Amino acid sequence: MIFLHFIWSWVKMKWWALNGYEILAPRRIMEHRAAECDCCPHNIEGTCGICQCLIMSKVMLASESCPRRFWPSVRVKKQITNP
Repeated sequence: MIFLHFIWSWVKMKWWALNGYEILAPRRIMEHRAAECDCCPHNIEGTCGICQCLIMSKVMLASESCPRRFWPSVRVKKQITNP
């Protein structure tokens, strides 16, 4: 089950990247997510007790969301730079 969740997260991340979205969440979003997870009763030594993901990995990916809906995924368009 954990392996399937990992594959699904990887597929979502790749889909977001192909459609012009940032893979990593902005720093302020990561910090907010980490703060929410730090005080969550489902945080078991850095692992989510609901989805079994490593919390620090989950909070970094923009395409991820909390299984208890404490924080959503966030779509941030990539900034296009002119060469």
